[in-house]
Amino acid sequence: MTPELLKLDELEETGKASPEELELAELFTTLIERYEAEHYPILIECSPQERLEAFMEQRGRSQADLARILGSRSLASEILSGKLEISKTAPKKLAEHLRAPVDLFI
Repeated sequence: MTPELLKLDELEETGKASPEELELAELFTTLIERYEAEHYPILIECSPQERLEAFMEQRGRSQADLARILGSRSLASEILSGKLEISKTAPKKLAEHLRAPVDLFI
């Protein structure tokens, strides 16, 4: 958080914010929420394969990167195409290499 946003937050919490500052804080909140929704969508109702694909896209990772993690190009291809589900051992490997929560891939 920027120093300006921290100051607005502090003013709001202490009740010392002016009406203009409260309006500015609301505007920042709306802009941040829109940005996060667009760039970091919550993937609750997706399959593990869809979450993996979206996560890789957001992080600029390729199928070749996934193949290196899983140790097999064909396995990576079949998972991304939806022909195979993510195995029981893969989520831990994926989480470690991609620095993500394990449950993202379960």
